Amino acid sequence: MVDQERLQSALREFAHTLVRRYEVGDVLYRLSDDVTDVLGVAGSGVSLLESGVLRFVTATNDTVEEVERLQDHFGQGACVEATTTKATIVVDDLHAALDRWPTFAPAALERGLAAVLGIPMHLEGTTIGALNVYDDQPRAWSDAAVTAAQVLADMATAYIVMVGKLRSAEQLADQLQHALDSRVVIEQAKGVLATTHDIDVSEAFERLRRHSRNNNRRLHDVATEVVDGVLEL
Repeated sequence: MVDQERLQSALREFAHTLVRRYEVGDVLYRLSDDVTDVLGVAGSGVSLLESGVLRFVTATNDTVEEVERLQDHFGQGACVEATTTKATIVVDDLHAALDRWPTFAPAALERGLAAVLGIPMHLEGTTIGALNVYDDQPRAWSDAAVTAAQVLADMATAYIVMVGKLRSAEQLADQLQHALDSRVVIEQAKGVLATTHDIDVSEAFERLRRHSRNNNRRLHDVATEVVDGVLEL
């Protein structure tokens, strides 16, 4: 089931964002939330290629974040396969992928995830990363769901490209690095809040995002102020 109203809302926000300044990390986090809401799934995440190495950038929750990191570690999974084959990877039930991904599939299942989509992010014939979509139950991914996920993956690519109106591979590399650096700051801020308030990192992340949304501020800026000790949440 695809929430068409939520998809249209994401497309409108996409159009509005492109005509103003924005932080790549922020919009990729927001896009992951959009994917989860549009498809009614357990979560999603984006990983980008940096110098040929796939690196996790965003995730909607701790479980997806952990599984995305495991993909990077094992070199297996839908995101890895989508970037290497440049093809959409559709897995209705991870139990059926135990031979395909002998280390990743059991790890994902152990963490409560049962189905996955891997959508490559293309730029002029080059794959720059992938959008991963997870559900906590086996799911027969419909053509409509795959198409909606591809639209959102294309939006993610456009955000990365348009932030600097890129015209060269060097500029693209700079923007990918900028997105990865943004994630590092957000991770640091989560750690600061978790330690300061004796809460888990999931609650720390929600505090960051809630403050960002309520005050119409970029997530990257909020995280930076928390790390620098300028802002207390």
